[in-house]
Amino acid sequence: MGNNWGDLHRRLCSHGIHEQSARLLLNKHDPNYIEGKIDVLEFVMADSPGRISSTGGFLFKSIEHDYLPPENYKSPEQRAAEQWRKEAFIAKRRKEQQIELAAENARWLRKSQEKLEHSIAAELALQMNAKTEELLHQFINDQRDPLLRTCDGYDLRASTIESKPRDYAAGTFFNLLRVQFFKEICPEAFSDPA
Repeated sequence: MGNNWGDLHRRLCSHGIHEQSARLLLNKHDPNYIEGKIDVLEFVMADSPGRISSTGGFLFKSIEHDYLPPENYKSPEQRAAEQWRKEAFIAKRRKEQQIELAAENARWLRKSQEKLEHSIAAELALQMNAKTEELLHQFINDQRDPLLRTCDGYDLRASTIESKPRDYAAGTFFNLLRVQFFKEICPEAFSDPA
């Protein structure tokens, strides 16, 4: 705690204790003890405004008769630790929110990038010649999961390769493979011009 005599005298007087009474208390009691009683008074005044009608009288009696603090009283150290935990929790929560926002933005960018890539692949597929279409067909069949049916009968030039009934979303995989194919043979179409 460590207040000096002059500071404690000023604080006692600021709470309504007369100068002579303040001197008497300071000569009679340990400064740390007095500082603790002042802290209890200030805690009660902040916690329950208006509860103490005569702060000077209450503080004097509290020091002289060693009043116990209220049950909800927390020492300055406890309050500082509580405040630190609260601030640490708030800082942690803010950090988590920033991470969540960054992840959400990353997902949005990834989705946007995927849409753009599918759009580029669809445009390239629309313009491909028969030889390129044959290569794409072979690439998809070579790369597809063996459990999926082949891409025979699917429109590889369509803006989106549509899934057929009971094909276990083969169209979706074929769209992904079409992007991969065009990225390999036309990487410049997918590169950022900037």
